[in-house]
Amino acid sequence: MQLSEALSWGVQSMKLSGIQDAHVDILAFLSHVLVKEKSYIYSNLSMQCPDVVFKKFSSMVEERVRHEPSAYIMGKREFMSLNFMVNKNVLIPRPETEHLVEETLTLFPQADGSAYVGLDIGTGCGNIALSLAKYNRNFHIYATDISSKAIKVARENRKLLNLEKSVSFINCNLWNYFKKEKWRGRINVLASNPPYVRSGQLNDFAVDLSYEPKKALDGGADGLSFYKPLADAGEFLLKKNGYLIMEIGQGQEESVKNILRNKKVFQDIIVKKDYSGIDRIIVARRK
Repeated sequence: MQLSEALSWGVQSMKLSGIQDAHVDILAFLSHVLVKEKSYIYSNLSMQCPDVVFKKFSSMVEERVRHEPSAYIMGKREFMSLNFMVNKNVLIPRPETEHLVEETLTLFPQADGSAYVGLDIGTGCGNIALSLAKYNRNFHIYATDISSKAIKVARENRKLLNLEKSVSFINCNLWNYFKKEKWRGRINVLASNPPYVRSGQLNDFAVDLSYEPKKALDGGADGLSFYKPLADAGEFLLKKNGYLIMEIGQGQEESVKNILRNKKVFQDIIVKKDYSGIDRIIVARRK
């Protein structure tokens, strides 16, 4: 069987299961198994696909046909041009979350040489914290998650990215570890991509999402359960002129703005759109 035939078989198998953009996943799977760039595959479509390669490839296709996310099948997902290890204990990083990292790096540029302290609440696989530390070496980032299994994944990613000295992962609920007085006013930026899906909507999502941890998605009855605790954290932890930067769900911008306004300690509250033109990131400065 040639590589072209393997690709065609995989695409057809996945299309029959109603999977959109099947060719994207199929090319990624074959590239993963061959340990070759996608360009290599395109340049060698007539090459024979070894039996051992096709066996691994077909196994991955069969998992995807059952709608298991491709990131879990391959055990990795690219975010901010970095590869992150992922498994079913962590939410799969989304492209829209890159806006949160990019906005933070804009507000805290490496070029000014200042040392910054950041906090990422609900870190998951560590993609936000580690990306910030990778692209601004003046940052030290603390990152929390209630899931010890998620923290284990994040620590693996820290090791893979050689950022052991720049990022500290802490297993705790929200910001409980930082409620001691010594942490008051010590943080330059608090970043978070909290769960913001309404509990009643969780069963309405595509089958693929059923594989991801519910705790990382469930934002309570109104999807807003985590924003007040995050505003409380910002009030206590942020330095004067420090920033609270959070991802929000579609249609939540006014509700989250009101939560921040009610705290009376935030100013310059702005909303940034994602690539689809959806309000996605909310930024507030501590007075």
